Amino acid sequence: LGPSLLPSNMTPSAAPPYPIPELRPSLVYHAVYHSTTQIAINHMILLPFNIVCTLMIPPTCRLRVCVAGAYCAYPAAVAPPLLTLAYCFYVCLCWSAAESFRSLIEMQGHSVPAVALLIMLFSFLLQVLGHKLSEPVTAAHLFHGFVGAPFLELSLRLMKLFKLVGINEAGFWSVFGDTTIASMVGYEKCSGVAAKKANADVCHDADIIRKAMIRS
Repeated sequence: LGPSLLPSNMTPSAAPPYPIPELRPSLVYHAVYHSTTQIAINHMILLPFNIVCTLMIPPTCRLRVCVAGAYCAYPAAVAPPLLTLAYCFYVCLCWSAAESFRSLIEMQGHSVPAVALLIMLFSFLLQVLGHKLSEPVTAAHLFHGFVGAPFLELSLRLMKLFKLVGINEAGFWSVFGDTTIASMVGYEKCSGVAAKKANADVCHDADIIRKAMIRS
């Protein structure tokens, strides 16, 4: 974790609280604690298994609908509608994978919930190991790990995709319908010493997210 990504008052033993009800601070929190390429790759591979395995455990379709809805509830509460829809589509893809795995496991005569729990535990342990090996600061917040992280990681990946086609972060938020955040992170507010001083918190957060997009 590069020291330039850490706020001046943050140390490995003094982590800030996770800002559950706010999207942008949550993205900054996620970017700070997932600042290496290694942990980005680790989470891109392993986080979907958390959703897939959770959707494999409920025995009935009605309960699986409830689980999928629960995953979509967090972004629905904090994110612009289009970004929420993008994540819900991602959850549906995970659900499709879960049904395929369910059929395969049942054909082998094994217990689907037991296999799903074992895979989820193994995935979780690999994620924790990834943090220990590549990040000197660990985000020890269960809500972030089990609920927020998949959505926030997908959001950063979408930002990266937009950046590759020439759309900066302000443009990303404009496309997804949040003009408040788009105006906050406009580059003109961080384009000089006086502007950076007047908008210190916003410029610092924007710098963290830009660096997160560059490293991954």
